[in-house]
Amino acid sequence: MNYLFLIILKLIDRYFVRMFCRLFGFFKKEKKQFDLKQILFQKHQNILFIKLFGMGNNVLLLPLIIKVKEALPNATFYFLTLDQNKGVFKNCSFIEHVYGIKAENLLELPFSIIACLSELRKKEFDLIFDFEQFVKISTLVIQLLKTKATVGFDTPNQHRGKFYDIAVPYRSDCHILENFAQIIKSVGINIEKLKLMPIPISEHDKLEVSGFLSKHGQTHKDIFIGVHIGSGINFRGRRWPVENFVKLTDKLSTNCSIRIILTGNKEETLLVRRIIASVGDKTKIIDTSGKFDVAQLAFLISICELFISNDTAPVHIATAMDVPVVAFYGPNTPDIYGPYTDNKLVFYKRLSCSPCLTNLNAKTSFCLSPKCMRAIEVEEVYNEINRRYLDKFQ
Repeated sequence: MNYLFLIILKLIDRYFVRMFCRLFGFFKKEKKQFDLKQILFQKHQNILFIKLFGMGNNVLLLPLIIKVKEALPNATFYFLTLDQNKGVFKNCSFIEHVYGIKAENLLELPFSIIACLSELRKKEFDLIFDFEQFVKISTLVIQLLKTKATVGFDTPNQHRGKFYDIAVPYRSDCHILENFAQIIKSVGINIEKLKLMPIPISEHDKLEVSGFLSKHGQTHKDIFIGVHIGSGINFRGRRWPVENFVKLTDKLSTNCSIRIILTGNKEETLLVRRIIASVGDKTKIIDTSGKFDVAQLAFLISICELFISNDTAPVHIATAMDVPVVAFYGPNTPDIYGPYTDNKLVFYKRLSCSPCLTNLNAKTSFCLSPKCMRAIEVEEVYNEINRRYLDKFQ
C-alpha cells in the first residue's frame, strides 16, 4: 500500500462509506435486545476483534485480548485486520485465526473484503469488538455478520455510534490504549492495570535474528542501539529529518562498544541506505531494513539497550519488549500515541499547530513543512540520551 492509495481509501471511507452509513442509519431499526450477562456466562463464546489499520494499534491490543481471555477462558478468539498487520499475531496461540484483508491496490481490495466476509459469515459470533476509531468500513462489515452483540467507538462527527449495540464515547483526552480498554470494560470485564504485553517470539524467530547478527560480526562486547528512521506510509511529515539521524548516529557511534541497528520495512530500505551513505563510521552500522517480520523485529529490538524512533509502530513494539524508548513527535501527540511506559524519552515541542493528525480528522494532514519536527535539535536529543542512558553503558 502506498501513500496515494491510502489517501484514496480515506476519501472513499469519508464520503462514500459515510454516506452509506447515514442511509443505513436512517433505515436502521432500534438496537436489538441482548442479554450481556447471558453471553458472558455461557459455557463458550465466539469473539471477533477488529482493528484494520495501524500495526502499532494491534500491538497495543494484545494485553487487552489477554484480559478478555482471562475473563472468558473457554472463548474462541478471531481477529480481522489488514494483511500487512497479521505478523503481530503470528505466534499468538490464544487467537484461533487471523483474517487479513489485502489492500495493496483498488482491484485487490474489494475481492479480499468479500473473501474475508465469506469466511466470517460461516461463523456466529457472540461478541464483536471493533477498535477502529474513525474508519467506517469496519462498521459496515459488522452489519453483514451474524452476532449477538457489537461494541465500538462513537467518535464525534463519524456517524458510527448508532451501529453498535454498545457505543463507547471516543475520548481525546487520554492515551489510545486507555480508549481501547474502555471498549473491553463496557461489557463488564475488569481491567485494573494496563501494561503492554511482549510480542510472542518463536525459537525459529530468535535463530533467524541471531544468525543474521552473527554474520555481521556481533561480539559479546557490543551494545546495540536500534534506530528507526521511517514512519510507515501515513504522512511522512512525522519523520525527524534524515540529516539529524545521521548526526545523532555519528555522535552515538563515538562510544567504542555501541553499534547501531537500523530498522525499517522493505519500502524504507532506500531511506536507510541514505543514512548509511552519510554516516562517518559505517562499520558501526547494521542494516536490517526489510529483513525481518514483526515477531523477528520484536526479538531484534529486545536485545537493544535503547531504541530510537519516529512516531510509528516500532515505538510500541519496543515498549512491549520492555526496551527504553526515545521517540519524536510533532504532527501526532504523544499524549494519545506515545510509548505507554515510564522508561521513555519523548521529544514534542507542542507548537500551536500541533497536533495536526488526530482521530477526528482521520489522521490526515497536508502540511508541507513540518516545523514541529525540525524544531527538535540533535544536540538536545543527544544530551538527554547521554544523561539518561549512555552513562549506564560505560
